[in-house]
Amino acid sequence: MLFTGSFFELKCYLKYLKRVRGIRIRRIDRIGENLFRLETKGVGTMKEIDKNSMEKIRIERTNYKGYDLVSLRVYFQDKISGEWKPSPKGITFKVELLEDIIEALESERTRRPLDGSSLPPGT
Repeated sequence: MLFTGSFFELKCYLKYLKRVRGIRIRRIDRIGENLFRLETKGVGTMKEIDKNSMEKIRIERTNYKGYDLVSLRVYFQDKISGEWKPSPKGITFKVELLEDIIEALESERTRRPLDGSSLPPGT
């Protein structure tokens, strides 16, 4: 992950990542004037799906206060910076619920196929 800004802005951003997103930074490398490379700990983007030209659905595996979580969150592209930022739209749940959620979604798709889906029913 790259961060552009002053050292003070970086410090504020790191607090935000830790408190709000549950993301811890393992390593910070300064790679230029006001440009930093951040190596994250406890986070991994599993999948990114384009919702439309201005939004993406990001599926991530995170760790918060010792809990392994899966987060489905809508990200929007900031008009000024062009950076992808998380919106309040989304859900986070324990990894243990993942199989039940997948089963429920597959059951719904089989019961009522969706128009325009790239996947055939029951696949």
